[in-house]
Amino acid sequence: MFAACTDGASCQTVAAISSTPWAIKGAIGVISDAFPLFGYHKSSYIILLSILGTFAFFLLASLPIRSPITAAALFFLANFQIATADLLCEGKYASLMQAKPHTGSSMVSLVWGCFQLGSLFAALIVGPVADNFDPQIIFWLCIPLAASIILPTSLGFLQDETASHRKLRRRSAEWTGAC
Repeated sequence: MFAACTDGASCQTVAAISSTPWAIKGAIGVISDAFPLFGYHKSSYIILLSILGTFAFFLLASLPIRSPITAAALFFLANFQIATADLLCEGKYASLMQAKPHTGSSMVSLVWGCFQLGSLFAALIVGPVADNFDPQIIFWLCIPLAASIILPTSLGFLQDETASHRKLRRRSAEWTGAC
């Protein structure tokens, strides 16, 4: 796997390309708000990019990646999935906090607590696996994690409204506010 990064310059290039989705989260949000995909502003983007991200992790786990460009593209897709799901879920819980302001600090604490527990678990697993086995095994562990958001999002747990329903609700609010 790590044959893709044979020198410092190629490793820096892979890292820069891989982290780009985190730098363009604002653009991802604008695109998902302006252009609903299959009638939804959040759910369909999360599902589509989760499928792509899961497939990228599968390729990282199963193929001997020798080209820095291939490694960068696959890491880009994996990070694109994670950054998009992060952003669009943040948008959802921000709107829930607006509806129920008294839950705001509890919700943020829950989200960040789960994030920190996940980071701790990853640190406890990744180091020993990378030290004692082929580091490529780590990507096999990432596949079910990347895919785990697909089913709940497909089942409507995000409570994403269809674009037409959302537009009607906004127009109704505009008319109500005008009176």
